[in-house]
Amino acid sequence: MAIDCKSHDVRTRDRYDTQSASVARFAFDWSRDRVMSSHTWFAVRPTLKLVILSRDAKLYSTRRLAVAAQTRGHAVRVIDPLRCYMNIAADQPSIHYRGRELDRVDAIIPRIAPVHTFYGTAVVRQFEIMGVHSLNSAAAITGSRDKLHSLQLLARHGAPDSFGKPARL
Repeated sequence: MAIDCKSHDVRTRDRYDTQSASVARFAFDWSRDRVMSSHTWFAVRPTLKLVILSRDAKLYSTRRLAVAAQTRGHAVRVIDPLRCYMNIAADQPSIHYRGRELDRVDAIIPRIAPVHTFYGTAVVRQFEIMGVHSLNSAAAITGSRDKLHSLQLLARHGAPDSFGKPARL
């Protein structure tokens, strides 16, 4: 529930209270980085700066990821990987989005559609080169899109095929 209180964006959410083992209501004041509780005030800073690479921020799964990260205190930004452009330099690689450099990103969550695998994985690789942790690496995304390669990897490690027997190639 969002409430505009004296030009501050205040949002209320449920938080598990470990001392009383119950769910307590609290309000988060984004302009002041403080949590307002019925019995205490304490400062809260986002622990991680996350970027979700997704073509549409309005998708249910993307919104749920963002909300889940925000409720845990992380700063989240959803960006379109096709609107990113990269500065491929050996000394200082960078990624720009809508004219501004994306810096100080701690981790990315790639949600790249199969249609955009080629450029989307290039953006993920650029983040990896910059030292940003990725939930799924570019190599993992590319490998998952090739069905034959995926089956070969599963067979190599003895994973059963769809009939319950070990796969044979």
